[in-house]
Amino acid sequence: MDEIILSQSKFLLPALRDDFLRRPALERATLAAVRHHRLTLLSAPAGAGKTTLAAAVALAHQRQSDGAAQSVAWLRLAEADNDPATFLMALLLAVQQPLPHVGHAALDFASGVADLGRALPHALTLLLNELHARRDPLLLSLDDYHLINNPLIHQALNHLLAEMPATLRLLITTRYDPPLALPRLRMRGQLAEVRLNHLQFSKDETAQYVMRQSRYPLTASQLDALQDRTHGWITGVRLLALTLDKVSEVAAREDFLRRFSESDRLVFDLLADEVLAQQPPDLHDFLLQSSILDELTPALCRAVTARDDAPQLLRDAFQRNLFLTATTPYHGAESAYRYHDLFAALLQRKLREQSEAAFRAAHRRAAAAHDDSGQRIDHWLAAGAWSEAADEIIQLSIPDLERRLVKGRTAAWIARLPAPIMAEQPWLRLTHYVSAALQGDNSQAMLDKLAMVREEFRALGDLRGEHRALQLLCQVTDKGRAWAVDEVVTFMAAHPELVSERDRLSLLYNRLWSAFHQGDWQSANPLIGELLGYLMRNPRLHNTVGVAFGPQFYFSEAGIAPIQTLLNQIERLRGTGEPLSHFGLHLMRACLSLLQAEPEVAVAEGRQARRIFDQMGGLAWRMGDLDSIEFAVLLIDGAYERLLRLLDERLRQAQADPSMIPYLMGYHLTRVKCLFHQQDVDGMRTVLAALPSPDDAAPLLAQRDLHEGAAWLALAEQRFDAANEAWQAALAVHRRLRYLHMGGHPLLGLAISHWRAAAQRESERDRQAACRALDRLLDEAAERQMAGLLLRHGRSVIPLLRHAWPGHPHADLIAKALAAFGDRPTPQPIALPHSPDRLTPREVEVLHLLMGGASNRQIADELVVTERTAKAHVSNILRKLGVASRTEAVARAHELSLL
Repeated sequence: MDEIILSQSKFLLPALRDDFLRRPALERATLAAVRHHRLTLLSAPAGAGKTTLAAAVALAHQRQSDGAAQSVAWLRLAEADNDPATFLMALLLAVQQPLPHVGHAALDFASGVADLGRALPHALTLLLNELHARRDPLLLSLDDYHLINNPLIHQALNHLLAEMPATLRLLITTRYDPPLALPRLRMRGQLAEVRLNHLQFSKDETAQYVMRQSRYPLTASQLDALQDRTHGWITGVRLLALTLDKVSEVAAREDFLRRFSESDRLVFDLLADEVLAQQPPDLHDFLLQSSILDELTPALCRAVTARDDAPQLLRDAFQRNLFLTATTPYHGAESAYRYHDLFAALLQRKLREQSEAAFRAAHRRAAAAHDDSGQRIDHWLAAGAWSEAADEIIQLSIPDLERRLVKGRTAAWIARLPAPIMAEQPWLRLTHYVSAALQGDNSQAMLDKLAMVREEFRALGDLRGEHRALQLLCQVTDKGRAWAVDEVVTFMAAHPELVSERDRLSLLYNRLWSAFHQGDWQSANPLIGELLGYLMRNPRLHNTVGVAFGPQFYFSEAGIAPIQTLLNQIERLRGTGEPLSHFGLHLMRACLSLLQAEPEVAVAEGRQARRIFDQMGGLAWRMGDLDSIEFAVLLIDGAYERLLRLLDERLRQAQADPSMIPYLMGYHLTRVKCLFHQQDVDGMRTVLAALPSPDDAAPLLAQRDLHEGAAWLALAEQRFDAANEAWQAALAVHRRLRYLHMGGHPLLGLAISHWRAAAQRESERDRQAACRALDRLLDEAAERQMAGLLLRHGRSVIPLLRHAWPGHPHADLIAKALAAFGDRPTPQPIALPHSPDRLTPREVEVLHLLMGGASNRQIADELVVTERTAKAHVSNILRKLGVASRTEAVARAHELSLL
């Protein structure tokens, strides 16, 4: 966000004019409303005096009250503030005017977020946390909020209103009610409203104002006519007073008021035309040309009008009350002014009607004189100076592209450029394509466009452009990633001077994900080790875990231990201002907890990850990882209706958000699995009929999901041989993938299929096949320390697990899985050969733990008994088995095949 430049005048209270009419009762009432309500809304049409009242109230609030200073943060909004990054920067800088040490955590957070729009609530939370810790009151005033039309900013402001501390008050001026949670605030007594009927001059106030402005007094009938025509509209009264001051004859004033009251023209335009016509030619020309400026300073006015006397003309315009608002100059700065919006619009329209060439020339001069790059671009575009605008846009967008970011304001500028300019500028097209890709367009057509831009950069000899296009080719789509990664490796080796540390890390991630995508674990295993070491040595890059880590990482040859080591380092080093790091921490822990058959822990960690995900935004590609955890837990719990409702919601979201398309296959598979457990065969057929058949061209994950879906349907239809065949096909793909996402392990599906076939066909062969498939899965689960591999097909596996548990070498894994299903197994007593003794069910449990090497303390903790009781059970087992030690007891149990 460092490249965002904002005018200091946005944060300065407007100076009250010399002709300002004090309205003590209205000011006191509004000030009291501000101090007793979260939000005070000044909502009225243009020219009603909203900004003037807000400034007067802010000044009154600033004065000492009960011996404590009342801080005021003022922010004049503009259309450019619809960009979330610009809005946040402006808001934080406004707050930092009175409170310079506040807001830095939010700025640090924002600098590392790709899509700040959806992350605004979290950034504001960081600001609110700092304000909560302070005792000094703060009034935050947002002027001209009607210029904000970005729903994400409205949502963020609703969040601020809901969470703001008691010391913070918000004052908003707007021409119409904003789409905020006004009904809720109104119902709770947290909203004060000042509307047109409060702002209108009374007849007495109109009389006071006119008497102060006009050299010639009005008669009572003239005052009545003025009040009837303006209805106390402040700008109308002011314009009439300016006009009447030029009319000395009573009869002429009567005639003007009569003509004015009979006119059907827009009130403001009529009056402003009269005022404008009365100005000297030099001032008239100055007003028209300077109207294109958002902010008028002597230097800018001199540049735009090409007049050396522009500073004097600016002062004259202000002294003549020509709808200029002054801002209090800050240290070392020129005075700055703003036209009233209505007056500026009228002047610009007249300038354009007078000469389109003059209008464009004024914008060109403004662009050449401005220090603010965003203002320059707006002026170049208004002037139709497409090449100049394109050059400025490119300079602003290149640093963002290096962070895989395209701001909304940049995208809007590019959309205004004509096609020939776009065709000439590969950087503009690259920015445009990346913006579309970040919004979810990962089509082959988009990949082709990016590849074409890369070739164009290469033909032009633009190494920086070629490098960036190649990096983005790797990042925005899975299609062609392997080819793009190879190209990046070659390019970086040839041009090391262009390569940054982040580029190297990005390449490492892209090589790894390319290997995942191809099922190439021979390449992936060393890359994971290299990546983990790199991150451990460079903790400042921990936030990339939130962007790019997934469940795949747990299935490498290194296992889960090195991942846990990294997560522990993240937890130890990263503060609350590192949301991406913490998102990765909670997501990866949720994945691991599910893999280790701890669904309750997975739910808790997943909720933390989801909370950060919702606050940050811009992480659409992580939605599937979060959903896979939530879906699995709902299947484990048997909460099928809730799961179906959630799937419906996700599918609706996917229709509006193309970035969710990669997860559609997983969503459909989860629905099929859910319908299987509900025995809804027709529903399963309907879902699968709309899906393609698996083929080698599809991504590996989609191939496995489609085979699994076919297996579930065949199993539901009791076509057991077809089901087994489909599971075998899924298993063949799984051997390349290894990891689980929304599907489950095909070996478990194969075991379930054979088990059901055994029951239906009374087949010992199927029963044995089921046990063999389960044994193979349990061996893998034991090696990986992942009892959760037994959970991912839902509760249909429970009967098989119950059957296999007694005496199984991996009984501890089975018991953990059954416990996760809420189906803890009950041991049966075991008769001892050639002995009248029997091991009781509790002693059987203790013997299981002994065979796993548990100590008395560990046995006590597992069985929730005292250590003394655990020791007594061990002694009884040793006595009944006729042995003297734990080691001998385990050997004797194996010899007798007790377990």
